[in-house]
Amino acid sequence: MKYAKEHIDKYRDVLVGWEDWSEHIQEDFKEDRLKIGIAVEQIFYSLHGGQGDGVSYEGRISDWGLYLLHLGYDDPTLHRLASLNWNLVWKQSGRYTNERSVTYEDDIWYGINPYDEDESPIRHDTWRNVMNTFDLLGISEEIKEDLRKGMKGLYRKLLEEYDHLTSDEVVSEWMNINDIELTELEN
Repeated sequence: MKYAKEHIDKYRDVLVGWEDWSEHIQEDFKEDRLKIGIAVEQIFYSLHGGQGDGVSYEGRISDWGLYLLHLGYDDPTLHRLASLNWNLVWKQSGRYTNERSVTYEDDIWYGINPYDEDESPIRHDTWRNVMNTFDLLGISEEIKEDLRKGMKGLYRKLLEEYDHLTSDEVVSEWMNINDIELTELEN
């Protein structure tokens, strides 16, 4: 059956009027992030609401080796340094839910030189020289940009799913499946 636009509009949000419509997308995102070393704890989003729309999520780096490989860093010394010394968590903050509404608590540093007490200044200097090859500030910024990129990607997926579920075609199909009669619509 073909429905007029005003009839479709009456049921426009029927498939997104419940909170679980996006659950499968969020769960897939959490699983994908975990595969690269990110533990997603809570996802926040706003779609078609105006200023501040987007996605943010709270989480932490759960496996520095996996995550650094994801970013293209394959140096085992850097992986060990990160695993032993680094910590990064982020939280949603403010009234907006986009990728810029996240605060980071990062503790990305070189760590204590394990050779400070060593009798050999060569080991101490070697460790310091190796650590100085890593641009930790640059890596920290790269991590935050990658996290924002993930948030933008999730926003696009949620928006696509929302637009699909509220499209004339899908709503009309739902109306047909549920035997919505024009007489019901006129009442």
